Amino acid sequence: MKGNFETLLTRIKEDDEEAFKELFFMFYNDVFKFLYFLGGDETTAEDLCQETFINFWLARKRIIPDFPPKNYLFKIARNLYLNYKRDTKQTIGIDELPLAGENTHMDEYETKEIILNLLNELPPKCREVFILSRYNEFSYKEIAELLNISLQTVKNQMSKALAILRAKIKDYL
Repeated sequence: MKGNFETLLTRIKEDDEEAFKELFFMFYNDVFKFLYFLGGDETTAEDLCQETFINFWLARKRIIPDFPPKNYLFKIARNLYLNYKRDTKQTIGIDELPLAGENTHMDEYETKEIILNLLNELPPKCREVFILSRYNEFSYKEIAELLNISLQTVKNQMSKALAILRAKIKDYL
């Protein structure tokens, strides 16, 4: 797969819009899910996700083809999220979750709301590490590289996140 990504990134670096479309469709859901679980707001997640891919395209000449594209995208997404949070000076949370629609079972909506509440109660670094690991399936090593922290820090943050979530989830069981 690594060779495929290298070829794809080389094509993007050479202004191949079709290659960029491939990358977009390959990673859009992962980037969106990451941003959504960081902030809990679907509209903001969509906007920041689109900005992530726009920034990736604008920076395509600086791409190093043997560097995983997922790492580029998540680094851009994380920075955009942090900038958004700083610039709006507001707590991003589940207060803007969409109401349950006709096709949504209330139990599913309530479960989703509970999960987002619990995630938003985690300290920011714990939440980010947890989301990258559990929702975006990054390895601890990939998380350490992406966040520019040690592998041990990732392990510590995950342990802390899991302990907090175990303690808090008891209230809902």
